[in-house]
Amino acid sequence: MIWFVLLLSACGERFPIERRSGRAAVNVEEGNFLSQVLPTTESGPLDLATFRNKPVVLVFAEETCLTCLKEAKGFAAYLDRQLKGMPPRSVQLVHVLVGIDDPEFAKEWKRNTGVVWPVAYEPGVELKNQLCGRGPLPCTLVQSPTKGLGEPHIGFITADELIQTTGTWE
Repeated sequence: MIWFVLLLSACGERFPIERRSGRAAVNVEEGNFLSQVLPTTESGPLDLATFRNKPVVLVFAEETCLTCLKEAKGFAAYLDRQLKGMPPRSVQLVHVLVGIDDPEFAKEWKRNTGVVWPVAYEPGVELKNQLCGRGPLPCTLVQSPTKGLGEPHIGFITADELIQTTGTWE
């Protein structure tokens, strides 16, 4: 029975986990986060440096992670209610699927979740490990244009919780 609870806790499905990576917050000028270019499901790569003037919500997820799927669908439902399904202009949302080397898998995930913001992918887990540590997914980071990159949130998070950090999504 204990192994079952531990398994569910590790997946984050029933018991959201919040762990910290131990990584110090990175200042915008010091970090390489905003200069990262990632392949996307769209026609071209996503250059995170283009979003220096507004908050960025970067969510690392895995294609088969049920908690990641639930979280993405929650963000999409919030945007449906608040912004008629449009992505916010005041905040840049980006999902990064880890362990994906075929863009078709990322495109299918985007269709299944109904997200309307960019979905990037990385073949390995290097960027995720660099920014979030080696913990479970999902991992959400918020970068403020004035404060730089904040601490990672490991586990499920709602749009309402993120808005407390980023400000209103408009």
